[in-house]
Amino acid sequence: TKDQDRILREAAGGRKNILVGGGTGSGKTTFVNALLREVARTDDRVYMVEDNPELQCAALNKIQVLVQPPTYTWQRAILDAMRFRPDRIIVGEVRDGAALEMLKAWNTGHPGGIATLHANDTASMLDRLCQLIEEVVAIAPRSLVAQAVDICVHIRRDHHHPSGRSLSGIDRIAGLDGAGRWVLEPVT
Repeated sequence: TKDQDRILREAAGGRKNILVGGGTGSGKTTFVNALLREVARTDDRVYMVEDNPELQCAALNKIQVLVQPPTYTWQRAILDAMRFRPDRIIVGEVRDGAALEMLKAWNTGHPGGIATLHANDTASMLDRLCQLIEEVVAIAPRSLVAQAVDICVHIRRDHHHPSGRSLSGIDRIAGLDGAGRWVLEPVT
């Protein structure tokens, strides 16, 4: 909708951390490329990490890093970001325990990050992030996830939609409730 478009443009331009999720072929990368057009309108220094060069950002001040595990890992690339003074850290796809390093970086003076991952809906995106973090620590710091991720956008393949995909959820992360569950606020 026009309201969703406005909210997402403001979030990308306003340095909110955005997590984009969906299944294979749902359009996550295409969607992130649209968000990166908003990022390119800023003067921010953009540090992008991916394994295949699919992200397209026209920012004048950007660094694009390709990982090649096991020689150069996602975790190493995200840790190396700090040496390049990034304003924003963009991760092509969060796949392993490097999720923890990404969240720590987003939460320590580098807001405005964007990342993708595979998940079934917005709540499961946050759960999936925790599962990835638990590849390197015993218990994922849910409070860090709730602090670092501002917005979850979920995309699904949709054969009834002219583009073949649709947004199935956009939620703001409002923290955790008393039982440690995600508090999500749908964006209309």
